[in-house]
Amino acid sequence: MSIFIPVSSRSPGKEARAFLPFNGMEGAYTHGFKAEPTTSKYLNALAAIQRGYLSDETKTFLTRKGPENQRCDKWRHGNQTGSPLLGPTLGWVEIPFEFLSTATHEELTSERERSGITITSSVRSNAHSEGVLFRQVAAESRTFQLAFRIGALKLWGPACALSGASCLLEAAHIKGVATCKLSDPKAITDPFNSIILNISFHALLDEGLISFTDEGNLLISDELSKKDCDVYGVNTQLKASFHPNAVKYLQYHRRNLFRGATSHFLR
Repeated sequence: MSIFIPVSSRSPGKEARAFLPFNGMEGAYTHGFKAEPTTSKYLNALAAIQRGYLSDETKTFLTRKGPENQRCDKWRHGNQTGSPLLGPTLGWVEIPFEFLSTATHEELTSERERSGITITSSVRSNAHSEGVLFRQVAAESRTFQLAFRIGALKLWGPACALSGASCLLEAAHIKGVATCKLSDPKAITDPFNSIILNISFHALLDEGLISFTDEGNLLISDELSKKDCDVYGVNTQLKASFHPNAVKYLQYHRRNLFRGATSHFLR
């Protein structure tokens, strides 16, 4: 599993600055509008910054200097009063989630500067082996991801289409990127080839352990036990509302990726 970290421009003193968990995962982090900040745990704060960036969310506040348009994708860099409020002005770097606690500001800033593109993958990400819960996409593919995510969020909204969760969200491709590159390049950025899911459901979809009927009813692989369903939150009430233009992608997923009989419904 990978995670995208926002990176700000270097300070006047050339200090590298990224949004890393300096207070620990359970610590408090200040983020959001300068005039209307919010405090959240790290992953919730990160998700809010990502949503603010993807939706380009702004709000006008009346300040001492008059009306001021402020962005939502900001975070407080440090614990001290007066610590700067930063945004992802340099870009984003993808790293494996397990390396989050050891990544440094300088490492991520240097990775972004060397890449020359706004959204990049770290050396750690490219070198990391692929597993059931880790979906590796080549670094060159990341140039389309921002447009795909924006389209997916506009279509689905900022919540998991199955659970309704509003944090740890990912824009999942129904028909995978590698296949689209070979036979259907336009599908890579087609929002109808998307679904917004939390990281667990995304992994299950990519592994073919869940799929959907044309009507959005959830299908489950025989390889996923009842215990696994309980662990991942798969239950009989889950259903997604797909646009008719998504049907061809759903049919592809069932025929080529789903690891079970398409008649096996969760009822």
